[in-house]
Amino acid sequence: MTAFFEGFNAPDDDHTNNCKPLAFVLFHPVIDDGPGGFGYELVKENWEEFSPLHPMTANPPPTRVMHDIG
Repeated sequence: MTAFFEGFNAPDDDHTNNCKPLAFVLFHPVIDDGPGGFGYELVKENWEEFSPLHPMTANPPPTRVMHDIG
């Protein structure tokens, strides 16, 4: 979450070290947290803050997403 969206780091965390990953490989991630999407029941009114189908930070880490469609 903190690699793709601003505002999720705790204010009292030590922000002097950058812990943003260099890359991701995601297997079967939840892509749509919006109404009607898979993750909506978990996040409800906060879905727009971090649904991957909606605005993210500029320059997120390179990411490979893999889904099994068979």
